Amino acid sequence: MLLVCSARAAERPRVVVTAVAPVDADRLAEAMRAYLDEFAVDVVTAAASTDTELRAQLDATKATGADVRAVAAIRVADARAGTVEIALVDRLSGKALIATLARPPRDEDLYRAVALKVQALLRSSLYERHETLATEAPELNRLVAAPVAPARPRRWSLDAGYALVSFPLDGIVEHGVAIDARVALGRLFEVALGAEIVAPAHASRQEVAGVLFAVPITARGGVHGSRGRWQGAVAAVAELLIVSLEASSASAVVRSDRTVAPGFGAELTGQVRLVSALSLFVRGSAIGLVDGPRYLVRSAPIFDVSRLQVGASAGLAVALW
Repeated sequence: MLLVCSARAAERPRVVVTAVAPVDADRLAEAMRAYLDEFAVDVVTAAASTDTELRAQLDATKATGADVRAVAAIRVADARAGTVEIALVDRLSGKALIATLARPPRDEDLYRAVALKVQALLRSSLYERHETLATEAPELNRLVAAPVAPARPRRWSLDAGYALVSFPLDGIVEHGVAIDARVALGRLFEVALGAEIVAPAHASRQEVAGVLFAVPITARGGVHGSRGRWQGAVAAVAELLIVSLEASSASAVVRSDRTVAPGFGAELTGQVRLVSALSLFVRGSAIGLVDGPRYLVRSAPIFDVSRLQVGASAGLAVALW
């Protein structure tokens, strides 16, 4: 795997990640962004070098750094069983550093450990030139001056944004705000609890006016995956739909009602990371309601929320902790 930090004055410093299987370049790049985003250092991926001899690897690493006018180039690859080897060539000082890292049993721990080690090697190698970096690459100078602080993965997230709730079989469409709290369970799974606060629906029929308040409260569990800045999730949803009907009429006897209807369905989410702790999400769901209410005025329906509910939301996701 090869990492290159760009030294272009007119551009942000850049880290290029390549990996030889079984190391995944995209997952490693995602782990490194958690540590380098705050220093305005970009992380991108590229194809891996096929060199196997150490001298050839160092020469190729140095040449790659020169090609992109990099201040440093780093190559990471699996070594003997149970270890990972990291080689760094500092073009400012002409030094080459090689470190060996014990391979953690879990993949997510491996990428986090490699990202931390790469950050520490960059800081150590560039430290002698930190005064020069203050003018040549201020972002990298901040990296050198920053203390080593192992960042823990942020598993808790809060989503907030615009919400649309629709009961398409009756033509009811409501708009409001969606709020969700999510927690990641390892690399693949997540659970969430959310609610949508929407404006009431109004309707009238045969001199009877009705105002329908519907508040969906959902719990969901699903699987998620990521590639670079993009993330997607598919989840099963269990819902409690709180329904309140306020009815009024000047000429007829009417009755208001409050009830709770359960529902079950599925949800699909797409997400793109804007910065390290902030993402933009879009979410859609379809839920079948069990024993939902159907309100009638002289045998004619005024509100029907007894069967299908379709929802959509979009907004910002903030990684909290």
